[in-house]
Amino acid sequence: MFFDLASISPISFELTKVGDLLMVVAKEPRKNEFRGSIGEASRMYLICKGTSKIGIIPPELIGQFESSGNKRKFCKVVKIDLKEKTISVEI
Repeated sequence: MFFDLASISPISFELTKVGDLLMVVAKEPRKNEFRGSIGEASRMYLICKGTSKIGIIPPELIGQFESSGNKRKFCKVVKIDLKEKTISVEI
């Protein structure tokens, strides 16, 4: 499964390179989390390298990720595009 990460921080492009293995960390919503008009609080999957957050699995793909039965804890960086500011990974 290939996809572009969402919520990428600018430092992510300096920390990662093609071929890196990144951790997939599941984060449960906090009890008092307020999301206003965004929608109901839900589980989030962070993509991390060490202690640094690189990005998240896009919310529209979380259902597909969970239903695929793919419980791998790592993903691989396939493409980094500095012009479009995207990082593509494979799980």
